[in-house]
Amino acid sequence: MNTIVSLLALSYFFLVFILVPLFALPTSIVLGLKPAFRLYFKIFTRIGYAVFGYRVEITAGPSFPKNKTVILLANHPGYFDPVSINIALPGFYNFVIFGKSFKNPILLFTLLLIGSVQRKFGDKMNAAKTILDIIKRINNGDSFILFPSAFVDNTGGIKNVEQGIYTIIEKTNAQVFPVHFSGGTKFGRNMRPFTSKIIIGDPFERELLLSIKDDYLKKVIMALGQYNNVSKSQ
Repeated sequence: MNTIVSLLALSYFFLVFILVPLFALPTSIVLGLKPAFRLYFKIFTRIGYAVFGYRVEITAGPSFPKNKTVILLANHPGYFDPVSINIALPGFYNFVIFGKSFKNPILLFTLLLIGSVQRKFGDKMNAAKTILDIIKRINNGDSFILFPSAFVDNTGGIKNVEQGIYTIIEKTNAQVFPVHFSGGTKFGRNMRPFTSKIIIGDPFERELLLSIKDDYLKKVIMALGQYNNVSKSQ
């Protein structure tokens, strides 16, 4: 039974990328292309979470602003982390997708039109272009969730930090917030119901983040995870 439900959930995930343009393209005449795609992406992913028992629990302090451009730096334990943050918060948080992961043209079409940025591994020119694209979008008012380790790590930790993160922070004025995810899931036949727990901490101190870099970044994000574990045990 679990395998059947998991396969249905996986099928629905791919169906979302057909449903979104099907509904968004006609309404984009009124709403605009990107707002329409973001609206229906949130609608259909929320439906999927509700139907298949995926839950999101989020904790954000009073310092977290509403309707302002921010950068979220987070660990990355599950493939659905960007979806979970967009379900949990108002507005939309752009994210980076990787070419090898999304070869299907329909998936790629939908993801690019909701505002995500594509990066190709092994291509230094493309990596530089991706960083410049993110900087431009943030300076134009778009918020981003960025995963310093890039790859999904279901241990919940942060390994090698992509150094381009610091260039993005240095070249933008957006506040930078640490985020810790626990829970989540990978794609596959065992996509059982899960609860994605998200904690958003107080903003990083910009000067420390740009000087101490990796040690400070990891320490702050993982401290949120320790708080999460303590709160669950009480």
